[in-house]
Amino acid sequence: MQLTVFYKETDSYLIDKLENQAKQDRKSRSALIMTILESFFEGKLPIGEILRDQGAVSEQHLEQALSIQEQQQSNELLGEILIKKGFVSSKEITYAINIQENYKKLFQEELSHV
Repeated sequence: MQLTVFYKETDSYLIDKLENQAKQDRKSRSALIMTILESFFEGKLPIGEILRDQGAVSEQHLEQALSIQEQQQSNELLGEILIKKGFVSSKEITYAINIQENYKKLFQEELSHV
């Protein structure tokens, strides 16, 4: 997939920031844009919804795990239940957590500077 971005000359500073961040993160500009988009759209969601949106877990398995979590009334995290049941891998949980962390890093830190 290819995406073309049109921007005004006054927005060129954003492209410069993108270039600098991509170099710092050792990523391509495209990869960095995808990380930003993913964090923006998915990062504020609960972990189960992120996993479902990615296709890592079915709606049925997610509901089953949420039901177990509610019935147990324990402090067991949803991700732990999903892994124990074999519905997702620890790698998929880690990826979803990273999306949430990137969201906090990208957007909540920015708000603290306002």
